[in-house]
Amino acid sequence: MKKTFFLGKTFFFLVLFLILGLFTANFCFAKLNDPTNVHVVLPVGEGSAKVAWEWAGPSSNPDCSVCGPICGSTNCGTNNRFVLSYRIFGTQNEWSKRYPSASVREYTIMGLVENTTYEWTIMAEAVNPADNSAEAPGDNFTTSSGGGNGNGNGNGNGGGGSPIDLTNPLKAETLQEALDSLINFLFFLAMVLAPILIIYAGFLILTAGGDARKISRGRQVIMWTLVAVAIVLFAKGLPAVIKGAFGG
Repeated sequence: MKKTFFLGKTFFFLVLFLILGLFTANFCFAKLNDPTNVHVVLPVGEGSAKVAWEWAGPSSNPDCSVCGPICGSTNCGTNNRFVLSYRIFGTQNEWSKRYPSASVREYTIMGLVENTTYEWTIMAEAVNPADNSAEAPGDNFTTSSGGGNGNGNGNGNGGGGSPIDLTNPLKAETLQEALDSLINFLFFLAMVLAPILIIYAGFLILTAGGDARKISRGRQVIMWTLVAVAIVLFAKGLPAVIKGAFGG
């Protein structure tokens, strides 16, 4: 009886190991390349500046070519993006940050102070922070001065001063990016919790000793875990299916 129980446990953990292998088979393991040709697009405005860069993608894993423009080290989700940091040059102020999406190669920084010099960097962000690219510095730029005797718009009709810089508390520029981030978080959470719950359910079944309640409980945990994983996978893949159906 003990030998049978031991063999059952061994088989269970072997199957679990294979399942985990399938879960991770399509994940990418590649550090992101650094952005290049980092520059400011002239002319620079009074309260804004357009910056641009080039980026080649992951540095080592050829399989990441199927994963989209930016690949992280743990999955190839759409929540990856660039991190643009900027602050007034020569100060120790905290860096202000913006988060251009994966497909963007230029970005307009708004809410700057006129006639002021700024420093900035751009970084490709991976799912795993250890795989982020380096922060590539761009050339410093100086915003232009406003005209019209101190009026903000230079025609005498506007008030003086500079625009207020409202910081986005989310790492998303659009509602779609916010939804993508939420779905990817749920996907990551499901991939972490599912194996734990399956192990727990298997433990209940293997130690039930004929107790029908424990066996039933274990089966229910497995069933609802698989249902939850299926829902998350469906939610993650549905946008791509819809986009493909409409030729996007």
